Amino acid sequence: MRYLWVLLIPFLFVFVILYFQLVVGRGEDFAHSVAITGAFGDSFGMLTALFAGYAAFQVRQTLIIQDKILKETREDLELNRNELVASQRQQRVIALESSFYHMVDLLNERKDGVTIWSNSRDENVGGETALTIIYSQIEKKYQELLFAELSPDIRLPTKSYSIDYFAAFELLEDEAKHNLVIAFKKYLKENFVEELGAYFSLLSTLVDFVEDHTVELPNDGSLLRKVLTAQLSVNTLKILATYSVIFHKNPPVKRTSFVLKRMNNVSAFYLFDYKYAESV
Repeated sequence: MRYLWVLLIPFLFVFVILYFQLVVGRGEDFAHSVAITGAFGDSFGMLTALFAGYAAFQVRQTLIIQDKILKETREDLELNRNELVASQRQQRVIALESSFYHMVDLLNERKDGVTIWSNSRDENVGGETALTIIYSQIEKKYQELLFAELSPDIRLPTKSYSIDYFAAFELLEDEAKHNLVIAFKKYLKENFVEELGAYFSLLSTLVDFVEDHTVELPNDGSLLRKVLTAQLSVNTLKILATYSVIFHKNPPVKRTSFVLKRMNNVSAFYLFDYKYAESV
């Protein structure tokens, strides 16, 4: 309907010509008038041209409409693709988080599986209680080894009314440091590798899991980091730091920056210079 006027113009033009030729010039012969003026030929020629122009115009409009439809179709396809990618990403995140929490459950099971004999209870104890006893024994052994290497004339440095064992370690000569670390590693291997190996192996796997998927996790995995560090008691961190002396070439604490942030108050012997941690 909007282009109806285009069709009416040629008919109006023909009507005007015929009116003047047949009505106004009615004294002349009709056939002679038509032959002289060529009204029909001119009018229908113009009408044909107008129809051809209109047809071309319609073709152009059709192409414009089709182009618009194609553009909208491309936009819809792009939107669907983005939604599909977002859905796949969300499913990936859900799968990663599910795997993480499953490993956390296994980690706590392995922690509960760590057992040691308690002289005070006269029975085997496990879990956090076992870790407390283990660390107490480790710390006591370290102190014995440290005192064995210190010269009698060295005055032990103190910190908050207690011995600063890290400062005391730094007072040793290089050979004494080396001997202390070798003896300490041997003690750890002989006494606690079997009990703690499975637990710290899975902990290391969990740490690597979070670090390897940082880009895929929301907020760079900050939530999973908090969940993981929440599983680590002070005793766990202390033992982890000590345990790293055995595996100095690839120690868990060196790969775990967010664990180190919670180790500010841990006893000093985790700060061993790794150049002294040679293989036994």
